[in-house]
This record gives sequence, structure tokens and C-alpha cells, in this order.
Amino acid sequence: MPVNEEKNMEAMQVGDLIHSAAGIVENAIRMEDPASKNALRDAAKTLLQEAIRKLDESVGTSDADEDEE
Repeated sequence: MPVNEEKNMEAMQVGDLIHSAAGIVENAIRMEDPASKNALRDAAKTLLQEAIRKLDESVGTSDADEDEE
């Protein structure tokens, strides 16, 4: 099956968000300063939430998830 260029770009964007969040998580764990830890944790959560939102949009599950709740 041929790769849809738009879907390929979406996949890369979601992957990039997740990889960025992983890097931030690693830094948060290494931090000594509690305020910095919390700020990095919040940043990682924001990126992961955005990745989940984009994934749901891409695979069309956001409507299905809402119906289950």
C-alpha cells in the first residue's frame, strides 16, 4: 500500500512530540530543584497530551472514546 505523504508527516509529528516529551522527562528526573522538576513534568505532560490529541485525530478515535464515557 502506498504511503500517504500527509499521514507520514502526521506520524512523524506525533513521534517527535513523544520523543521530545521523553527527553524532558529524563531531565526532570535528573533535576535536583523541585520547582524545575515540576515545570519540566508539566511541559512533558503538555507534549504528551498534544501527541494523544493528534493521534486520536489521525486514527479517528476521539469521537469513539467520548461515546464510551
